[in-house]
Amino acid sequence: MADRSLLDRRRGVNAVGAAASATTVGALPVYLVGALSVQIGRDLDLSSAAIGTIVATFWGTSALFSVAAGRFGDLVGVRTGLGLCAVLASLSLMGTAVLGWSAWWLASTLAVAGVANAAAHPYSNMLLTQAVPTRRRGLAFGIKQAAIPLATLLAGLAVPALAVTVGWRWAFVSAAVLALLPLLMLRGVDRGRQHRRPMASRRAHRPAPLPPCCADSCASRL
Repeated sequence: MADRSLLDRRRGVNAVGAAASATTVGALPVYLVGALSVQIGRDLDLSSAAIGTIVATFWGTSALFSVAAGRFGDLVGVRTGLGLCAVLASLSLMGTAVLGWSAWWLASTLAVAGVANAAAHPYSNMLLTQAVPTRRRGLAFGIKQAAIPLATLLAGLAVPALAVTVGWRWAFVSAAVLALLPLLMLRGVDRGRQHRRPMASRRAHRPAPLPPCCADSCASRL
């Protein structure tokens, strides 16, 4: 019983980590563009209006794909959908670093990131409701909501740490590696489910006890 409780607790912690990290990396691309707008605009000769249009592309894509992303999660499963969200966010960040040589390319990669952001919220919410006990869900959702300020914090720190020193593209490369963190957390959630399946399967195959009337009837026949 103690081992099962420990596994449930670890599974809940991994689920909170996966939800929070997926929400962070889903919103990180647009905040990076905003924080690094000076360096990006100077490098690509983009005006403030162009940067604003690129940022609007991200939020517009997120709004358009939110409902479809939720339905897709119902089809493929929450964990698969959240893993795809992390991979998509990582690809968009790496694509911004490698292919972001014009406003059109930046808008395209941010549109991909908008799809990942649209999927991150419903998938992470569903994961928390599945893996976290009811008495802990308030704390779990509070940690998950703190992911958005964390994304802005990381974007702000990228300016003095990377953009000013080695270039703004390396900030996106670093964020692309960070975007794969939810995959590691999801492995911990799946591992907790695998440990619980044998007990569940034994209970499923255990014959149900006979009602008292049937038990008395069988005993009289013997």
